[in-house]
Amino acid sequence: AAVSVVSAEAVVADHAVAGTLRRSAAPGEVVVSEETRRLAAEPERRRDAPLVGREDELAQLTDAFARVVRERAPRLFTLLGPAGIGKSRLADELSAHVDAHVAVGRCGPYGDALRPVRELLVSAGADADTVLAQSTREETFWATRRALEEAARRRPLLAVVDDLQWAEPTLLALVEHVADLARDAPLMLLCLARPELLDARPAWAGGKLNATSLLLEPLADEDARRLAGHLAGAVDEARRERVVGMAEGNPLFLEQLLAVVEETGEAAELPPTIHALLAARLDLLEPRERETLQRAAVAGRDFWRSALGDDARVDALVRKELVRPAASALHGEEAYRFRHGLVRDAAYRSVPKARRAELHEAFAAWRAVREPRDDDEGIGWHLEQAALYRAELGEPDEALARRASDILARVGRRAGARSDASSGAALLGRAVALLPQGDDARLALLPPLADARRGTGDFEGAAAAIDEALQAGDERILLRARLARARLRLRSGVELDADALLEETREAVADLERLGDEQGLADAWYVLGWIPFLRCRGAETDHALRRTIEHARRAGDDGLEERATIMLLQTLLFGPAPVPEAIRRCEDVLASSPGQLLTATACRALGGLKAMAGEPEEARELLRRDREILESLGFEMLALFTAEVWALVELLAGDAAAAERELRRSYDRLAELGEIAAPTMAAILAEALWRQGRHDEALEATEASERLAPPDDLTTQVQWRGPRAKVLAARGERGEAERLAGEAVELAERTDFLNLRGDALANLAEVTGSGLDEAAAAYRQKGNEAALRRLRQV
Repeated sequence: AAVSVVSAEAVVADHAVAGTLRRSAAPGEVVVSEETRRLAAEPERRRDAPLVGREDELAQLTDAFARVVRERAPRLFTLLGPAGIGKSRLADELSAHVDAHVAVGRCGPYGDALRPVRELLVSAGADADTVLAQSTREETFWATRRALEEAARRRPLLAVVDDLQWAEPTLLALVEHVADLARDAPLMLLCLARPELLDARPAWAGGKLNATSLLLEPLADEDARRLAGHLAGAVDEARRERVVGMAEGNPLFLEQLLAVVEETGEAAELPPTIHALLAARLDLLEPRERETLQRAAVAGRDFWRSALGDDARVDALVRKELVRPAASALHGEEAYRFRHGLVRDAAYRSVPKARRAELHEAFAAWRAVREPRDDDEGIGWHLEQAALYRAELGEPDEALARRASDILARVGRRAGARSDASSGAALLGRAVALLPQGDDARLALLPPLADARRGTGDFEGAAAAIDEALQAGDERILLRARLARARLRLRSGVELDADALLEETREAVADLERLGDEQGLADAWYVLGWIPFLRCRGAETDHALRRTIEHARRAGDDGLEERATIMLLQTLLFGPAPVPEAIRRCEDVLASSPGQLLTATACRALGGLKAMAGEPEEARELLRRDREILESLGFEMLALFTAEVWALVELLAGDAAAAERELRRSYDRLAELGEIAAPTMAAILAEALWRQGRHDEALEATEASERLAPPDDLTTQVQWRGPRAKVLAARGERGEAERLAGEAVELAERTDFLNLRGDALANLAEVTGSGLDEAAAAYRQKGNEAALRRLRQV
C-alpha cells in the first residue's frame, strides 16, 4: 500500500482519527497509508461521538492539570473502571483539552517492567537507551524521573500509563517514585486501570497529598440514550431503547450492540454479555477480514501492517472501527491499534490453539528480524506462548521451548542485575517452567531463580528452587546451588552456623577454581565477605570483597561488583585500613565515574575518613552530597541511616549538639519502624548527650539501645556500654561502671575495628584512669588524628 510520512500533529488534526493519536503519537513522524487517509476523508464514515456523561470527570482532570501547570508540581491521577467504561476515551478528551505534550506507556503480558517505561520515555522525546542503561533499579528510577522532568520543563507533560492493572511491581514503584520526588516540573501522571489493580495493590497511591483516584461509574440512563443517539445511525428508537437497556451504562457495550444491529438489522437475539457480543460481531466479518483480525490479535494490542504481510484488509477493519491508526514504535512501519482491548481479546479467543501457536512463532520471527535484540522480552513471550500451546495440544516442541526459555532467562538475569528482583523472579520462573524436570538447562537456572526469590522475600520459594538444584549431577550447578543456599541463610537467619558456612564456602572456592568458574567464584567470595563483615572483622572482609570484585569483573557481573564495592567502602570506614590508604581507595572509586548509589556510598565513607583526618568542613560537604543523592534516588530509609556517620563526624569535630541534631532527625523515625539501625543510633546519641552533661537522658538512651540491640551486634553492644559506664561513674557507682567499661573493651577486642577499640579504651580510661595509652595506639594505627586530639584532653 502507498504510504506517506506526516507529522503527528497533522494526523491528530484530522477529525477522523482524533483521539487515536492524541495520546499515542510519538514525537516526530507517523506513517499512515494513503488508504487510511482516504477512509478518514469519507463523509459517510461514522465519526467519533462527543463525550457524553463524563463532563464532571473531565472537569476534575482538566482542573488537576491546570494546577500541575500553575504550581509546576507533579500529580498522580488514577482512573479506575471496568473494561469498556470509557477510561481511554476520557484520557483522549483530556489530551485534546490541555496544552501539553502527551507520552504513553502501555502495560502488557511480557513480564518486564521496562517495556512500558521505554515506550513512555520514547514518546516523551527522551533517550530511552541511555536512561535505561543504569546499573540499579533505583538509578533507573532516578534517570527516568529526570528525563520526564526535563521533558515537562520544555512543555507541560501528560504521561499516560495504560492498563496499569497488568503492571509489574517495579513499574508501580517507579510511578510512585516519580509522583513523590519530581520537582519544578509540570508533570501529570495519568494511570488507567481496571479495579483489579486494587486487589493486588490495596494501598495504591494511599496517603499521597498529590494523588487522586476516580472510579468511572456506568453512564446514567439519560446519558446512555444521548450517546446512543449519536451512534445509532439507522437504528430505530425501539431497538435503540432495547440496546440501551442491555448495555447497562457501558459505552463500549452500547457501541458494539448498535454496530451489530446496524450490520444485521436484528435486535431480538443480541448476545447478553460484552464478550459474547464481540464474538458475534467478529462472526459478521468476511472470512479473510476475520483472519486478518485474528493474526493482528496474536501480535498484540498494537500491531504493524508489514507483520500481516501488508494485508490491505486492515483498511476494511479501520472502516468498521475495529482497529485504528497508531503511532509506531518502529521506524518506517505503519502501526495500528485495536480500538479496545476487549476487541483484541475476542479476536484472540476465536483463534484455534494450534493456529495461535503458529502465529505466535511467526510473529516472533518477524519481530526478531525487525527488532533484532536477543534479550527482547516480547520475542520471548511470543515463543513462550507458542511452546505452551503446543505442549497443551500434546505436540511439545522442545527446541521452541528452549529458545523461549533462553530469552526469558536473559531478560530475567538482566532484571536481577539492576536489582529488580520481582521482575527477575517472574521471568526466571517462566524460563524454568518451560524446561523438563531434571534438564541441565533448567537446573542451571534454579540458583539465580532462588536469589531472585530471596530478593523479593519469598524465602520458601527460594528454598524450593535450591532443593531442586541440589539434585543436579553437574558439579558446577551443584556448587552454585550450595552458594545460593548460603546466601539464603545469611539473609533469612535460618539455620545460620557461621563457622560451618565458612568451611563449606571455602571448599566451594577450591572446587570452583578447579573448574575455572569465574561467576561462581565471585558469588563464593561475596559470601566469604559477608560472614566476617557481620563479625566486625574488617581485614578478612576487605580481602574477600577484593576477590569478589576481581572475579565479578572477569565474569562481567557489574551488579555484583557494585554491591561488593559498596560493602567494601563501609569496611574501609570502620575497619582497620589506615585513614590515608582508605581515603585513597575511596577517591579511586569516585574517580571511576560510578553510578549514583555507589557515588553516595563513597562520599559517605570518605566523609567519615576526612573527619578522622581533621578536615570536618570537607567531611560535611561530602555527607551533604551523599544525602542529596540518596534523597533524589528515593532512598528515604538509607538517607536516614546516614545520620550515624554525620554524628560521628560532629563528635570528632567536638560539636556534640550538632551530633544530637543529626541523630534526632533519624532516630525517632527508625525506632518507630523497628529498624535494626535504631539501637546503634541510640548508643551514639547517648554519647552525644553525655558530652553535653545531660546524664539522665544519656542513661535513657543507653537503655533503649540495650533493649533493642541483638546480642551479636558487637558494635552496638560496645557503644552503649561506654556512655552508661561514664554516667554511673559520675554517680559514684564505680563497680558497675568499671564492669561495663571492661566488658566493652573485651567485646571490642574480638573485632579489628580500630576506632571501636579506641573508643572502648578511651571510655575505660575516663572511668578507671587506665587504658589511655592503648586507646591512643588504636587511634594512631587507624590514623584517626581527630580522636587522638580529643584523647589528649581526657
